[in-house]
Amino acid sequence: MKIARLKKIYNSRFALLFLLGLICLTNLSCGLEVYILMPEPVATVTKEPNIDNTDTGEKYFEFVTNESSEEYAGLGDFKYRGTEVYYRIYSSSSILSTQVSTLESYASDSTKSANSYDKLISYGYKALASSNYNDEPLIKASADSSNQRVYIRLTDYYNQQEYSARITVNGNYLGNSSSVTVPLRNGSDGYTFNFGRSGTYDKVPISGDSDVNYSSNDENTWYVAMFAVALGRDSTFTSYHSNIQYLGAVCIDANSENN
Repeated sequence: MKIARLKKIYNSRFALLFLLGLICLTNLSCGLEVYILMPEPVATVTKEPNIDNTDTGEKYFEFVTNESSEEYAGLGDFKYRGTEVYYRIYSSSSILSTQVSTLESYASDSTKSANSYDKLISYGYKALASSNYNDEPLIKASADSSNQRVYIRLTDYYNQQEYSARITVNGNYLGNSSSVTVPLRNGSDGYTFNFGRSGTYDKVPISGDSDVNYSSNDENTWYVAMFAVALGRDSTFTSYHSNIQYLGAVCIDANSENN
């Protein structure tokens, strides 16, 4: 009887050890879920245009990236990749205002900010593209983790260089291109934001375009809102994105060649 009892105890301990080992093995293989909270994407918005200002000299976006944030130093192997810019074209200024207001409320609410990017995408916002540059994100991280000043002008005004459509980082074209990097609509067609011009790629937005919120547009006036999102990845190459940051909005008159 003693032998049987000892055997029973031995089997129970063996089963317990086996179960604990299985649990440990499962945790090691699957890993614990890690949540990384990235810092805000923009350190400073130095120029936030608005649709009510039709002054040609004011129709540009400018901001400073937030890649030198000390918060990144505490994220170990996490790598900041750069900043993506998202845009949406609207035919209605009131719908733009309503959706932008909702997105900003998500971004500023501690309980909703984790879902701000998903809300942005649900509204149909697309990543801004550029001529003479095919990399992503649009604004690559600096080599020395220093903040960068980004300038974006969507449209051309006559042939004045000062008011030409372009994207620059610290005064240079994207990727240090020797050719101007012009902001383009998302997609492979290379369409510009010069809605009032007649060039091959100067297409007027229409209902059904994936980057357009269309209701009605009797005046042929369009409104473009933009947001910034920082991107990163961990040692397993899992991608992460930050909270969203509003950059402003501009009005584009498709009845005029110059905006």
